Amino acid sequence: MKMNRVLRKDDPEAYESFFERILDYNNTEHGQKEDALLKWSTILEAAEHLEIEDGVVLDAGCGPGHLSLFFIEKGMHAILIDMNQLPSLCMEREESVTGIVDDFFSAIKSVDDNSVDFVFDACAVTHFDIKTEITANDGLSRAAKEINRVLKPGGYFICASDAHNHVEEGEFVMPDIMKNLIEESGLVSLEDDISYPFNHCLSEDPNAEDETYYVAGGIHIVRLVFRKP
Repeated sequence: MKMNRVLRKDDPEAYESFFERILDYNNTEHGQKEDALLKWSTILEAAEHLEIEDGVVLDAGCGPGHLSLFFIEKGMHAILIDMNQLPSLCMEREESVTGIVDDFFSAIKSVDDNSVDFVFDACAVTHFDIKTEITANDGLSRAAKEINRVLKPGGYFICASDAHNHVEEGEFVMPDIMKNLIEESGLVSLEDDISYPFNHCLSEDPNAEDETYYVAGGIHIVRLVFRKP
């Protein structure tokens, strides 16, 4: 299985079984944003391949909490971080959840060093609002250092981000840059390269230069997987 991938919405391998499980398990209707469902699906696929089934999981931007519930049901303790109200479907499992309502950088300060087995992010720390003073690259770099700090040696970080929604807004960190910034924190990518040509995947302009990342339509999900040495 390829860990580092850029996946297209029309790729039949990418989402078939996991996408349906997200819908079925959470009784989630298709009204949920499709890009969110696709990101959750690719994170779940990688986590199950790595056999992540116990310990402490940190959801870097939990939102409605659908994916966190998978890991809570497996018996993991979940640390949920979000700037908004925490999801009731997870918070009702009081003995299995630690919830922190705050911005990511403030919230993660309360998490101890080397205390988390698995961190996942579905497009929370992998992009930042361009209206804030922090740039997307600086934000991801800072976030990766904190994630490295809280992970136990041997722990995993899986992130998934959608190219379609954020390229035109200027928030999205390109896959190769994203990989490099996270590796600079000390985390190690499980693959040397992302197994899809960036310019072919993220550009529908046949005349585009290699460094041009423009998506005219469709949803493309970037998934990267890292391990703390």
